[in-house]
Amino acid sequence: IKCLTCGKITKPQSLHGNSKSPFGKVIQTLAAYLGSVCGATKRPTENLFRDFFAVEISDTSLINSEIRNSKELIDEYNNYLELVKQSQFSHKDETTYRVGGKLCWIWVYDSIKYVFYRLADSRKKQVLIDDFGLNQNQISINDCYSSYNMFKNRQICWAHILRECKFHSEKENVTNEEKKFYLEILRLYKQTLSFLDKDPPLLEREKARADFENQLCNLM
Repeated sequence: IKCLTCGKITKPQSLHGNSKSPFGKVIQTLAAYLGSVCGATKRPTENLFRDFFAVEISDTSLINSEIRNSKELIDEYNNYLELVKQSQFSHKDETTYRVGGKLCWIWVYDSIKYVFYRLADSRKKQVLIDDFGLNQNQISINDCYSSYNMFKNRQICWAHILRECKFHSEKENVTNEEKKFYLEILRLYKQTLSFLDKDPPLLEREKARADFENQLCNLM
């Protein structure tokens, strides 16, 4: 790397970085952080390195660094997916994401302990099939998107349950039972949140969970 201030050429020490990169681990890591976490595009990243560190980095160098790091981290990346797949349950969702103007999708699988992100060019069920394969006995916590129906055990998230119940309770031809159901399930939801806000110990949580589940079953 040639310093823009003194003109000295130095060789990077790539401890735990990609040894094929012309940049050391600090620059590799910072460039990856700016792009993935901060959402910085290539030009602002180039300007930052030039203005603050007197290091000239082209957009091609940044892209090549991303490609090299991606190849080195692919095994660790897949290990995270395996850990999520082995979990008893995982929250799943997907949202749009544009790459070079092309509409893509980010899928997220969250097992509380591990979180896995998948960038895909599709929102189709095939993404879930490729990621979870025959691992379909896991409890899947998700919205009402039909692709999640591939899982045998599904739990609809509270936000969607409450939204649907509220919608039906406000219909023009609503019945008293529908109104009552929405108010009762809303009460149960608030009661659960109030309990969790106190951060109770594990034994109290287990006892309360059984009580809440009984109330929910009786309501159903």
